Amino acid sequence: MTVMRKTLKRMLILLVTLWIVSACSGQNDSNEAMENNAGNQPADGAGQDMAAVEEQDFDNEQRAEGDNVAQEVIEPEESDRQIIYEGDIHLEVQDYRAAVTDIERQIEEVNGYLVESATSRSGEDGTRSGRMVIRIPQENFFSFIADLEESDAEVLEQYTSGRDVTEEYVDLESRLSSQQAVEERLMTFMDDAETTEDLLNISSQLTDVQEEIETIQGRMNYLENRVDYSTLHVYLNERPATEIQDREDLETWERAVDQFMGTINGLIRAAASATVFIVGFSPVLIPVLLIAGIIYAYKRRKNQTNVEQNKEAEESGNRSDENGSSEKTDK
Repeated sequence: MTVMRKTLKRMLILLVTLWIVSACSGQNDSNEAMENNAGNQPADGAGQDMAAVEEQDFDNEQRAEGDNVAQEVIEPEESDRQIIYEGDIHLEVQDYRAAVTDIERQIEEVNGYLVESATSRSGEDGTRSGRMVIRIPQENFFSFIADLEESDAEVLEQYTSGRDVTEEYVDLESRLSSQQAVEERLMTFMDDAETTEDLLNISSQLTDVQEEIETIQGRMNYLENRVDYSTLHVYLNERPATEIQDREDLETWERAVDQFMGTINGLIRAAASATVFIVGFSPVLIPVLLIAGIIYAYKRRKNQTNVEQNKEAEESGNRSDENGSSEKTDK
């Protein structure tokens, strides 16, 4: 019994040993198979990994370039600040049409332009009122308002405001520089693209970047225009007539004033034309006038001599007649 037990025990140990050995051998075969499979993978997977690495590097370069551009942005000085000025002014005028004409003249003097103009009548006397929207160069904005305040019109209300868009403009400049750098980078990648798929991907990204550049440039142009030309809203109200007059009387008076001013202007133009004529033809007129003066003086002197001779002859004749009468009386 003891011998059989020992024999069974030895056989059991041997079986366990064989099982362990076979298990280790199977694990080694599995590892070798995995290594072989990894070594036999197609080159496309490696190409995809390389493309992913390149795309990651490109994104990192984009962020680095954007950071460099942002770091190069300089804080603007006080004189370079971008400020949009707007204003409202309400005026009461005696003559609406004359006031509008005067404002239009002032707009031309400051190189501004009229954006909008509207006129309406109200009341039984036909009092006129209106609104004008004016764009004025920023350097002439406040002087233009001061000229309106110093005119014959009465200022009822005046308001101006400014909006600083410097920070937004600087941010747009930074974004524009960054997008332009990305655009140049994509153009380089497009030249180096080897496959159609890569070319299409880069072209799509380039289109998005160019659209973003156009959007940024459009916003910058808008801000520049609003900064360079300030906006002023002018509201005009005509004073009501102190006496009750119908519209025909008012128009008759206006026509009479226009006719009077036209006559004055005609006389001034005639005098100016005469002055120009005299000065322009003075090389010819001066000698002619001198000759005419000499001839006139000669004729006048000759006429005076003839008159004196005739007078002396008449006096001699009168004396002869008197002497003859005296002789007859003595006889």
